[in-house]
Amino acid sequence: MKKIGISLIFTMLFCSTVSAYNPPINGETFFEYASPKLLSGTLSTAGGGIFTMSPESIVLNPAITAKEQRTDLNVAYTALISGNEVSQLQKKAYGNIIQSSILIPSKLYIFTGLVNFTSAYFDEMELGSSLNVKANLSKEITEGLDVGLGLNAGFLFTADFDWSLSANIGALVRLGDLGFLKDFRIGASINNLGKVYTNAASIRPVNVYNATSPFPSFCYIRTGAAALFVSTDVLKLGMSLDLETPCFQNLLISTALNFSVKDQLFITIQEKINIYELANMYAQFIPSVGISYKFRFNVNNAYLEKNDWSESEMRVSTAYKNAYDTVNAISADVDITLGLKDETPPVIQLWEE
Repeated sequence: MKKIGISLIFTMLFCSTVSAYNPPINGETFFEYASPKLLSGTLSTAGGGIFTMSPESIVLNPAITAKEQRTDLNVAYTALISGNEVSQLQKKAYGNIIQSSILIPSKLYIFTGLVNFTSAYFDEMELGSSLNVKANLSKEITEGLDVGLGLNAGFLFTADFDWSLSANIGALVRLGDLGFLKDFRIGASINNLGKVYTNAASIRPVNVYNATSPFPSFCYIRTGAAALFVSTDVLKLGMSLDLETPCFQNLLISTALNFSVKDQLFITIQEKINIYELANMYAQFIPSVGISYKFRFNVNNAYLEKNDWSESEMRVSTAYKNAYDTVNAISADVDITLGLKDETPPVIQLWEE
């Protein structure tokens, strides 16, 4: 404990002396605009109020995917539309985020890979263009503890070309039912341990009077809790709360309410506040809203039947968020999980009757 305390103090001093904190607008959380489940708060550091697993969960916590035993494919697209008139400062009125991810289970660990392309050149949210890749391994240690480790790599295509290479670590603790709270979970992750985008002087920061600082921040810490309030065969209602601190220099608070009907129709409402952006007059109090529908489908194919994938699940989602008053994010994705969950526990028989 003494060593951990000394390490935290050293990290805080390092963060406060390396550079003044002034990232691009939305520079810390642009990954969270990439898919409906991230944009709406369906996913969180602790898995969401109604626990939801998807390959893009590794953006928030590398450990979330540890218990998944089915191959999962996800493709997402987000359109960013600016309400401002195009000017010399604002080069384009539209931006795009394209993301694809895959989860592949094995006996030893769960592998997840993600590729993200982001392009935004708004005066009110300038991120440039970047190609980012994530690779992640997660593992169930015990029934109540999952851990994960991931790597990030990326290229920033602006007037100042740059690259990034860093690591993420995370854990998820499942505490079960606590009083009226059902399936209570606590999650934590430390992200961007390594080189982030440091050569971004041409990108407009939150405070235009100071230089742009590296983004997403080194040693980005997330902690969160989530639980169900209502859990029946027909209805589920849950809530999540996340606290995020980019290298102890800012605080982001997000809370989401999750609602489902028969585990098929899902609705999520999220409110997220960035204290540093709020202090610099970039308020965004309008909550994001997401809706998705999950269903089963059958495909007659010899290869799929051989792998028990002929009957699988598909989840289609969409979400909307108004950011910085003038930027509208509209996202949609398709999530395909190959095969069905094995709901029947194994029967162990010691002798024949």
